[in-house]
Amino acid sequence: MTEQNPHWPALPLEAWEPTRATLHMWTQIVGKVRLALSPYMNHWWQVPLYVSARGLTTSPIPYEGETFEIVFDFIAHNLLIEKNDGTAKTLPLAPRSVAEFYADVMAALRSLGIAVKIWTMPVEIPNPIPFDQDRTHAAYDPDYANRFWRILVAVDAIFKEFRGRFIGKASPRGLFARGEQRGLVAGRRDGEGAGILFLRRAATNGIFQSAGSSRGGVLQYGPLAVFPEI
Repeated sequence: MTEQNPHWPALPLEAWEPTRATLHMWTQIVGKVRLALSPYMNHWWQVPLYVSARGLTTSPIPYEGETFEIVFDFIAHNLLIEKNDGTAKTLPLAPRSVAEFYADVMAALRSLGIAVKIWTMPVEIPNPIPFDQDRTHAAYDPDYANRFWRILVAVDAIFKEFRGRFIGKASPRGLFARGEQRGLVAGRRDGEGAGILFLRRAATNGIFQSAGSSRGGVLQYGPLAVFPEI
């Protein structure tokens, strides 16, 4: 991985860790908004954010007969909240605390007539700080945020090619803005084995942000356990 490769730029952990930690909390806030308002899907497939041509998006979220979408734009470095009635709010992505980001996002949603309440405690990370109290994480380097997104674009293309060759049920490709998360599906072709298995019928594709990993990882990539020939 080199900086000269525009499709897979260098993303050294130590250098981008402050931005990663802050962005992780920002994406959890937006992800929890989607979780609170979206109908449940099996395997929690309504939770992740999706890679877009400019960053990450919730995709349309239903709300009281209307719909809205939240987009992290890692080119212009804005957070865009758009409703289907044409109204919108734009917040700059710039160095600011998680507490300030949380307050601004919730205020923007209220100004658009969207009332939502989320649990303010981050999940699946060590020593969590409630969003509205977190003034520790406040870094944002636009260059590293853009590199992160460009890597996601490359991974998303790989997942799409893989998914296209799979004949069974397959998940959307998304980024789960949680803590360290791993998955494994195992068993036999006839569906017997440990737990409820997908085998030849389902594939779960995921990109999981990792916080505090003993392996020093920042991202873990799916697909999660697709074994069509077992």
